[in-house]
Amino acid sequence: MAVCKNCGKRWSLFKTYKIAFANDGLECPKCGKKQYLSSSSLLNLLLGSTIFIFFALLPFLVKLSNKEEQIY
Repeated sequence: MAVCKNCGKRWSLFKTYKIAFANDGLECPKCGKKQYLSSSSLLNLLLGSTIFIFFALLPFLVKLSNKEEQIY
């Protein structure tokens, strides 16, 4: 779970999901200081969504052949 860097309060699951989609950060419910996603969290969200989209589209990208073909 997310933890405020200012006061150390653990955020609720709902608040953690909410900040993942907030463009300009969210205020901590306890101390009121604005908190933002770290760069590593942003990268993880980007990679995770890319992998999810790839696997969701995979069945539509696969084409079969009657013989073995080369990649080139």
